[in-house]
Amino acid sequence: MTMYLGADIGGTKVGVSAVRVLESQLEIVKTLSELTTISPDPNALSLQLIELTERLMGDVGETDFSGYGISTFGPLIDGRSIDNPSNLTARGIIPVVDPLYNRFQIRTVMANDANCGALAEYRFRTDQNADIQNLVYITLSTGIGGGFVNKGVLIEGKNGNAGEIGHMTVPVPPYFSKYELDPRQCGCRRISCLETYASGRAIQEIAADLLERRIAKSGSLPKHWNDGRFRTDSRFDRTKITTKDVFEAGRNGDWLSQEVVDGAIDYVAAAISNLINLFDPEAVFIGGGVARQDDYLFGPLGNKLYPLPTLRKGVYVGPSQLGYDLGLVAPFALLLPDERYSFSKATQN
Repeated sequence: MTMYLGADIGGTKVGVSAVRVLESQLEIVKTLSELTTISPDPNALSLQLIELTERLMGDVGETDFSGYGISTFGPLIDGRSIDNPSNLTARGIIPVVDPLYNRFQIRTVMANDANCGALAEYRFRTDQNADIQNLVYITLSTGIGGGFVNKGVLIEGKNGNAGEIGHMTVPVPPYFSKYELDPRQCGCRRISCLETYASGRAIQEIAADLLERRIAKSGSLPKHWNDGRFRTDSRFDRTKITTKDVFEAGRNGDWLSQEVVDGAIDYVAAAISNLINLFDPEAVFIGGGVARQDDYLFGPLGNKLYPLPTLRKGVYVGPSQLGYDLGLVAPFALLLPDERYSFSKATQN
């Protein structure tokens, strides 16, 4: 039996887990998580990970681990540090791998979260997908990311940043001119990245912008939005809108929300079509919060794909095999030998 540590670093939360691996079975022993530090100190994140890992080791009563895998947002520098991440308060170079290695003295590896997701889809593929060797993983969440596995090997690039599909530049959506909306600036400071129109955050923010414009022009809101859930002190409060709310409004006949959703799906479909043409995969797995819209996303998405017919034939395009568990197991995909694994969760006290 071998034990490993893993960390999942997100803009909102950071979590660490301990697992044990016996043959091809991975068991998640325990997980701890807390809100990601908002300190401006570039060392605060690694200090938080060290403290959380020490607590985890104490809880599981184990100090002998064979490796530490880390899944994180990017961009990365040499797979060891994070370079000016828009997700953190701290700016500059954020060291991660070296402080953890210096403290725990075990093999420590880090990769972009979408790359970890792609490798996890490969390592933990189901019996139905056992023969898949070439796949694309896309995360549709606050942002958009991608990862690629080719013949069982993760494509990482020189610094571990391959797959930043959310930062592909795209045209401004046609409906923007209808509503006199300006092209959107991305957190990377460029204009019109894919994720500025098609991510969960974009869907939420664009819908809020359009609703505020509706109030300014007519003094009223569409029926779906005209209730207390979206108000503070009787005034419309854009901060109360979620991506799920926008999908739900469109599903219930709100044409304004439907335009935002349709625009996002059009762009995701175009991105997937281009990726199929580029990588000739057997499957495109989609995860992240937006993917939880199920048929309301995947139904129209499938109808809007337009890769070369020969490349499209037989390609699965749909939800992640791992669902909500992908973020939990993704860091360990970096550490495991090249086999296919299953996983389970131990009962936690």
